Amino acid sequence: MPKIVDHDQVRADIVARAVELFAEQGFGGLGIRGLAKAVGMAKSSIYYYFPTKDALIEAVIAAVVGRDLASLEEAIASHGTLSERLRAVASWAVSNENGLATQIRILSEAAREGIWTDDGSVTRTYVKGLSKLLGLPAADARALYLHLCGSVLQRMIDGGKTSLKRELGVLGDLVISARGDRPVTTKASTTRSKTAKAAPAPKARTSKARKATKAAKATKAAKKKAKTTKASAKPAKARASKAKATKSASKAAPKRSKARKSRSRK
Repeated sequence: MPKIVDHDQVRADIVARAVELFAEQGFGGLGIRGLAKAVGMAKSSIYYYFPTKDALIEAVIAAVVGRDLASLEEAIASHGTLSERLRAVASWAVSNENGLATQIRILSEAAREGIWTDDGSVTRTYVKGLSKLLGLPAADARALYLHLCGSVLQRMIDGGKTSLKRELGVLGDLVISARGDRPVTTKASTTRSKTAKAAPAPKARTSKARKATKAAKATKAAKKKAKTTKASAKPAKARASKAKATKSASKAAPKRSKARKSRSRK
């Protein structure tokens, strides 16, 4: 009896190992061959699940974002008011600072080297999650997320002198003064354990992806133009054929008339 392979689980295992390796080596430092060796699979097997490195990178980013939001949801779920949840976000950020710093480093290096560029979908995913968990407008959630990233980055620069909890606390106080403290109710997630698998993949735009998209658009435009040209050529061709037939008929008319007169004389 053939062995039944759980392809979803295999894919998840590859992504989980890739997350670790990318964190150590960056997107540019790890190739498909190295990943295949690390997970104990043939290179062709990796390509079965991820046809390109770009596809693998997108899956890794989706897994990391999904993992972060699931972890954050778990950390603040027991807190009822907005002020309590904002403090819980600050505590969560302090506990997960190393992971956030690694994520910022890898993504910034990838963007600088042209390996990967966020088209805004990663930020939107975090903002949507924070907005839902905190009951805040998207604009406030976006300010919180960007302030969080900026504070982590500042600590990377100054060697940890900036207090992450204090910085997020200041922003939290501003949010409370503007929005007021209130109870926050959110529906419990029914897919928390499957977040990494079910998280929508951000539409990361790699340099290869951008070139492919541009080429596809150019091809589509060329086909459309050719079709339009062909369609417009048909009426013109028909008119030319009609004109030619009319001209031939005009030339033939005198000959027929001459033939009739000749027969009438006889």
